[in-house]
Amino acid sequence: MNIIHLRKISIVIFLTIFVVVSSFANIIFVGGTLTNDEIWRDTDTVIIYQDLLVPENILLRIEAGALVKININRGISIDKGRFEVLGTETDSVKFISNYNSPGLTWKWKGILIKNAGDENQALIEYTSVSNAEIGIKLDECTGVLIKNSSILYCQNDGLQLLNSSNCFVSQCCFENNYNGIEILVSYLSSSSYNIISDCILRNENNNVYIYREIGGFYQDNLIVGNIIDSGNNGLWIDNDGGTVNSQNIIEKNLFLNNGFVVGYGLFLANDSTIVRNNIFWKNNIALYSSATGDNCQINNNNFYDNNWAIAVGAGSQANNYYENTFSLNTDRVLGVKETNQLLFTDNNIVNTANMTNIVVNNTQDSLFANNNYWGTTETALINDLIYDKNDDPDLGLVNYKPFLATLNSVSPISPPYIVKKQLVNNRIKLTWINNREPDLFGYNIYYGSFNNYC
Repeated sequence: MNIIHLRKISIVIFLTIFVVVSSFANIIFVGGTLTNDEIWRDTDTVIIYQDLLVPENILLRIEAGALVKININRGISIDKGRFEVLGTETDSVKFISNYNSPGLTWKWKGILIKNAGDENQALIEYTSVSNAEIGIKLDECTGVLIKNSSILYCQNDGLQLLNSSNCFVSQCCFENNYNGIEILVSYLSSSSYNIISDCILRNENNNVYIYREIGGFYQDNLIVGNIIDSGNNGLWIDNDGGTVNSQNIIEKNLFLNNGFVVGYGLFLANDSTIVRNNIFWKNNIALYSSATGDNCQINNNNFYDNNWAIAVGAGSQANNYYENTFSLNTDRVLGVKETNQLLFTDNNIVNTANMTNIVVNNTQDSLFANNNYWGTTETALINDLIYDKNDDPDLGLVNYKPFLATLNSVSPISPPYIVKKQLVNNRIKLTWINNREPDLFGYNIYYGSFNNYC
């Protein structure tokens, strides 16, 4: 390949003390196939003027402070080569479009990493990728590590994992892309043992989209500790068919403001998924399980101030919803179109004053919903919270007896109820109705706008 090194000299004159200071920066034009190892440093501005390929046995290392500018319709491909992008907390690596005039909006191709593994490791940390078609795509990779990085304003996906396993994505920010993260699995291929951890996702369509073709393997993945915010859908996990035993885990995430009018916090269409210890807050439908979302365990989640908390679609069988807390979900706590082997038990339903028909059985079969706490021990009030055969003779019953007379202490703590803010003697006074949980230790109070706390 041809690499042209141009040295650009900047002269800064400080008139007050008459001192001349010179700084030096390399402008490097790169394109084609690398034939030797390359290291780009903090003094380098690299312009990708043709598609760049890093082949087998070649290393491309980009160190903190380097700036990489990519021309229109160009991109970077690493196929069995080694790729190390080593920014630091105080000096990141940046990949941006090489706009040569203001007002341009075109996207460059993005970074494609293929066939990475133990012998040709790919590592990206403290890096910013913006305005690409797909920010970073992993294709048939294992063991790729992406940490402390931002992927922004991409046309399609911020990050796409295709048939890639054992990859670790941690403490990254995916914002203003069409989709944040997309994980795809082809026939007889696998995307397994991946970890998506402690990321912030705020994107237009799906914050996380997972799709498994029939015959593919998507199993033992972990999505943990993320803020999944303000997408058409928060997390959409889909299965093209066939019986699988996936054992994927979705835990300790905050699902916030997803769904708008018709979407979901979590759309669950993959079986044997574990959904636990999450907060679902201000979503349209917090959790929807469809016909291929079977044998799932949904426990110890907090559903607060959603439109619907849980909707069970026709054909979604043998799911177990237990030890969750539901508070101030405005339309439904539970709407059911499938009761086969469904368990809804040991949950806390609180702050239900003036609410009616928040648990609805839309089937002709009985729904077993016993050992739940309904916020009251008066059966007349509990009946008002349920819509079933007693309200429509064509429907099945909701069997709620026996019910809990006190809160289940294993379920999550409910949020404060009827919070009021008052100005008293030039000081702010906060009050709320005491929580009924006997094991509540105290509260953390934040002020200002939401700032990614969980």
